[in-house]
Amino acid sequence: MNASLHAARKALEDARLKRALRLAWEAALQSNSSNDREGLEEVIDLAQAIRDRSQGRTREEASTLATYCASARDNPQPTRLFGLLPGRFDDRTRRGTPEAGKVCPDCAETVKREAQICRFCGHRFMPGS
Repeated sequence: MNASLHAARKALEDARLKRALRLAWEAALQSNSSNDREGLEEVIDLAQAIRDRSQGRTREEASTLATYCASARDNPQPTRLFGLLPGRFDDRTRRGTPEAGKVCPDCAETVKREAQICRFCGHRFMPGS
C-alpha cells in the first residue's frame, strides 16, 4: 500500500474529507502510473466511502475519482490526465496551457505570452517572440 493511500484512510477516519480526497487522488495517480490494479481498486473503495460521507463539490470530485480509477483499472495503458481531473487537482490549469503562453527555448517551461524574461530560468525573449 502506498503512503498516500494510508494517509488518505487516516484522514477519512478523522473526518477530514477534503484532505482524504486530495491524498486519494495522489494514491490514484501513483497506482495508475505503475499499473497497480489492486491499488486502483483500493482507491475506488476509498473514493466511494468519501462520496458517501460528503456532499457538494467534494462528493462530485469523489465520484470523479472513482470513475477515473475504474477507467485506469480497465484500460491499463498510460492515459492523458489533462481534461480528466478536476481543475484544482490538475497542475496545468494553474500554469496555463501552451495556447495561453509560450515555451521557453532554454528550459521548456510555459510562460505568459507577454513575458520578456522566463520566470524559471531567466532567459530573455527577443521582442516580438
